[in-house]
Amino acid sequence: MALESQPSGVIFWVACNTTVTAGTISFIHKILSILQRIAHSQNEKSRIAEEVEISDLCIEFNLKRIKTYQTRLQPPLKKCLKALGTSRKLADKPLADWLRSFQGFDDDLTGLCRFSYQQRSSPYIRELRQHIGDEISGMTKDESRKQDFLLARHYIGRLGSHLKAAKILTAAGWRMPELFDNFDIRIRPSPKAPSFPPPTDGLTTLEGIIKRMLPAQSNEIERYQEALAVMDNKFQILDRLQAQFTDKDFKPRVHAELNLLEYLYNNRIPFVGDDRFIGCSKPACYCCYHYISLHPGGFVRPSSHGIRYLNWRLPDPIDDTNLEEERHRRVILNKLIAQIRLDALRQIDQCRGPSPWHPDSTTGITNSFNHNGGQIGFRVHMSTKPVEELTSETLGDYEQQSESLAATESILSDSLHEDESSDSDGGVQLHVDF
Repeated sequence: MALESQPSGVIFWVACNTTVTAGTISFIHKILSILQRIAHSQNEKSRIAEEVEISDLCIEFNLKRIKTYQTRLQPPLKKCLKALGTSRKLADKPLADWLRSFQGFDDDLTGLCRFSYQQRSSPYIRELRQHIGDEISGMTKDESRKQDFLLARHYIGRLGSHLKAAKILTAAGWRMPELFDNFDIRIRPSPKAPSFPPPTDGLTTLEGIIKRMLPAQSNEIERYQEALAVMDNKFQILDRLQAQFTDKDFKPRVHAELNLLEYLYNNRIPFVGDDRFIGCSKPACYCCYHYISLHPGGFVRPSSHGIRYLNWRLPDPIDDTNLEEERHRRVILNKLIAQIRLDALRQIDQCRGPSPWHPDSTTGITNSFNHNGGQIGFRVHMSTKPVEELTSETLGDYEQQSESLAATESILSDSLHEDESSDSDGGVQLHVDF
């Protein structure tokens, strides 16, 4: 989501990875209408009631995702309780009792969300963090005691995030009424996905990839090929790579933030307060982060979870006949490839395999706010540390209105994120369609 400034008011631009549905637009319009009422009334009592109304709307709109979070919470919760049941520490018994309280809601998803939000400052949240520890680099995707506590904390935070979103949005309506005086909603359609997986050639091998990554006649080619062969023997890199090209369902797609970014850039659309920020439901992936960072449009650098998505691809050109736009895409692509090459060679040098799994969404419990200083782990697979939360608990502590604006866009984007995409692994194949 991005905010366009016009003399008549503010235009809220919306894009999704899939089609923006009529239900999504209706939901956004309801939220903005409530914020408009808050902006016009500036009444403290009505503000509290409207915060509840917004939270109810957010929960109702996201019931499917909330149910998914509830379901995903149960397995790590049971493992945490099993681990605590064998512990001899006195402090672990009340922690186990507290965790059991998340098992008694069944179909009362609204109650579960409200309870999870109320527990955000509980001392037991800090105790969960102690069981996770500061170093999680040794965790694997399949089994880890630390990961069970990490996931339990993560899903509790996600369940409470809708209440937090309502509080932040309400504060935005109160503190920035000019955003909602007269608003309009516009959609940037998602580009059509290609019909087939990307093509391959005779150089789509590990040896061929290394040759493409290094200068011709480089003395380093053989060394990197040998190191990659060792990694392939352990991690089956080539098999996983080739499997993508034979999967008929593998269809590269443009991520929503880049689809919207290029449309706004090419049409010279003015941002509210000249704050060139694009709010998104999740931190940026590895490729989107670098694409935005390298873009000449001066867009705000997002936070990032650092995951590489196998089906990522460049945004489509706005005008196929515009040679300048084609040159613009190639310049960014070359810079992006250079960064990918640098990180890939660094990982091969260290003979590291895939990084530990972690969620691609923020937990929603931390209080830190990071607008311009996007955090990212420069790993060829994904970062090892979860990214910090995009927003503070309220807007009251913000020093600049642009930060509040950024939080509003991010929260609105997060609220309209209907389907919970899987926390999938990153990978190696990046498709470029010219």
